[in-house]
Amino acid sequence: DDWPQVCEGHREPLTYRAATDNSLVLRGNAGGVPCDFIIDTGATKTIMNPTMTKLMNVNISPLEKSLSLRSVSGELIPVQGQASVTLDLGDGVPRSHSVLVARIREECILGLDFLALHDCLIDPSRKEIIMNGRRLGTTIGLAYSAVVEEDEEGFQEINPLDEPIEGMPEDDGMPFHLKHLSAAATETLPTFQ
Repeated sequence: DDWPQVCEGHREPLTYRAATDNSLVLRGNAGGVPCDFIIDTGATKTIMNPTMTKLMNVNISPLEKSLSLRSVSGELIPVQGQASVTLDLGDGVPRSHSVLVARIREECILGLDFLALHDCLIDPSRKEIIMNGRRLGTTIGLAYSAVVEEDEEGFQEINPLDEPIEGMPEDDGMPFHLKHLSAAATETLPTFQ
């Protein structure tokens, strides 16, 4: 098993580490290929395994600058590029989205870029995702987080919250901290529609 590879020389890693709790998983398809989508509000980007893009017969485009994922053990996993894919989260609605492609163990991690773009609300007590007024049921699985990390020493864990932080301003019904993360995600990775 050659996963993960140590990748030297990457200056701006994305952190990829196992979460300690269970997460929500949607069962759907990506480009017609069955796929489990892990919901991760701590991930700023949506990440897909290259096996999925190969099965979907989708081209991977290079990034303008190199990125890597950092595994829980500290190893670096190179991001191979990005791809424009069609995602169906099990509700029969195709959604075009640009994803990062890297050799992660999961098929696909739905990050904040996707969740914010599609106005997703997460109801953990019912194990559901609400998207455009439609409830999508989920299963429970192990989550992995991916967050942009500028400076390894200055990195801080961010708790994903669905409620506004007390005392922080809120616009457009989105909590301040999620609005900031959403803006950062959409600036960094273009979305194909």
